[in-house]
Amino acid sequence: MQLERVGVDLRPRPPWEAIDLGFLMAREWSGALYAAFLAIFVPVVVALHAALADRLWLAALLAWWLKPLFDRFALHVVSRAVFGEVPGVRATLAVWREIASPGLVAGLTLHRFNLARSLVLPVWQLERAAAARRASGARRSAGACAAMRSV
Repeated sequence: MQLERVGVDLRPRPPWEAIDLGFLMAREWSGALYAAFLAIFVPVVVALHAALADRLWLAALLAWWLKPLFDRFALHVVSRAVFGEVPGVRATLAVWREIASPGLVAGLTLHRFNLARSLVLPVWQLERAAAARRASGARRSAGACAAMRSV
């Protein structure tokens, strides 16, 4: 990580300002962000619907349940784009094991209904382990995260 190349002002932010920054980053890198997300989302959803054609409600439920996995690919793109290296779809899919591996089982089971998941996913994935930081951030910002999850 080269901190001199970071494209965002690194400082503590109030929860709503951090959400605004997230929207600005998503708009800035929307092409790469949505391309990487859809490159994994569309094949999985098509496969689920093909395999469960007689139970489409189950296919839709499984696609929803796997959303934390899909979010990891979008987070990977943003985490690289912040440092000036917007990865393409091919580059993102090439590191799928690195993206999917840290804490995926916990994200799909134990932490699936955590209202602050959008806050703690970057910590789980990018920092690999920081229980104290997750707890501190979740306590301060859980209200803002829960409000965004309901939208």
